[in-house]
Amino acid sequence: MILKIEKQQYLKSEDLKMSKLDIEQVDVKQKTSYNITIPNLSGIWSKLSKLVSKIDIWHIFFFNLAMRLFVVSMPSDSGMIFDEVHYIKSSRDIILGIAANAEHPPLVKLIVGFFMSTFGDYWFSWRIPIILFSMWIPYILYRIVMKLSDGDKKKALFTAFISLFDIILFIHGNIYMLEMPALVLTLVSAMWLIENKYKSSAIAMGLACLCNEKAVFALVGMGIYQWWTMEKTTKFTPKITVGKTTKTLGVYLLICSIIGFGGLWVSDMIWQPSMNTSQTVSSNVVVYVDGAGNPVNTVTQTQTIVSGDKITDPFTHLLFMFGYYTGLSNNIPQIAETWRPAWSWIGPWGPNWNHGPTYYGVSVSTGGKTYSPMLYIGQTPYTIWWMVIPIFLVGILKVRDKQIKFAMSWILGTYTPWLIWDGIRQNIPFNHYFMFASIGCIIGIPLFWERVLPKYKYQAMAIHLLATIVFFAMYFPIHLFR
Repeated sequence: MILKIEKQQYLKSEDLKMSKLDIEQVDVKQKTSYNITIPNLSGIWSKLSKLVSKIDIWHIFFFNLAMRLFVVSMPSDSGMIFDEVHYIKSSRDIILGIAANAEHPPLVKLIVGFFMSTFGDYWFSWRIPIILFSMWIPYILYRIVMKLSDGDKKKALFTAFISLFDIILFIHGNIYMLEMPALVLTLVSAMWLIENKYKSSAIAMGLACLCNEKAVFALVGMGIYQWWTMEKTTKFTPKITVGKTTKTLGVYLLICSIIGFGGLWVSDMIWQPSMNTSQTVSSNVVVYVDGAGNPVNTVTQTQTIVSGDKITDPFTHLLFMFGYYTGLSNNIPQIAETWRPAWSWIGPWGPNWNHGPTYYGVSVSTGGKTYSPMLYIGQTPYTIWWMVIPIFLVGILKVRDKQIKFAMSWILGTYTPWLIWDGIRQNIPFNHYFMFASIGCIIGIPLFWERVLPKYKYQAMAIHLLATIVFFAMYFPIHLFR
């Protein structure tokens, strides 16, 4: 679009440079034209749409992997981020045959321990195993949304791409934490479930529970989705249909239990972790003498005997894990500074809603100024989490399709338990507990804009994505600019 503007300007003779002419007074009318180009928004959107049409899920996959590999080695000087301090020590003990960190299942600690014994005990072995899981998040989400939306590629690509910029998923997908492998395996389980691959889904869920106990909440969410989308039985429903559904459910839970409980049982028999320990130290002084009986050396021998109640079965182990969670407290100083109740995640309210806990930071002073080239913060991604209430309002009032049902079911399964627990115990101290529920928000966002602004849904998604990227850049752990 070109807008032509004419400007009229009057000049007097004294403003003109003339030679050989003596003009007492001359009025000159000068006409000037300007061409001002106003951007054609529809044209820009058309070009952007053509560019997006050339993007494939594998472009997003490798971009995600590149971002993660960019930061994985930082810090590299034996620096440990957040709970890496505990889990790295646990993996070191496990490969030596010593029971450690019985508060959580052992699978991730065994995997990292294998990398440590194979490649060495440093950042590569600590974090690369986690990235081997987290790099698959966009691809799995793409497949899930393609199935739920009956092949809407734009919606699936949007979901995959925005997942890259959830800062909670990014940070915890790059450091040695137990939750990320569990989350990815629950997503694999969900993907196979909606593709009707029930046995494969059950195997993935059993492995997820062996990674981290919070995977059980995702199983609850998947159960809600299956119940919500299945054909409701009536008195006219054939008994064979009801029987088949019951059998499928029974086999599914049996496979999950065999892998989850069985794996925990085997690890307990091998490592025999203790629920509580006590140490008895005994000393014995030995005096060495020469041939004449004169003392020449004295040695004190010390023996430490460790005793305690051993965990020998998965049921006792589960009770021990439950006791760990009931023992957590937000009165711990470093936790109290950034503690947030579960209900404060879905809006700008509650204590500490506007900042997250610092996991690791490096400060540098130069020229009288101090800046942080590296800063890991467990920040809530507002542009994703503040969509919980809008997603539920749209889901309840306006839409009944499979994708919104899946998003709502996932949020109900992975977020509601923490709301209930927080209401009872008020001791949820860590932000990464909520990373599972981020998936439900991410899947629900495109459905929200599709129903609220159907004519401009893709434009709204693009703006939402841009806002999420800007927020992500603000909390990106490696500061590229001072």
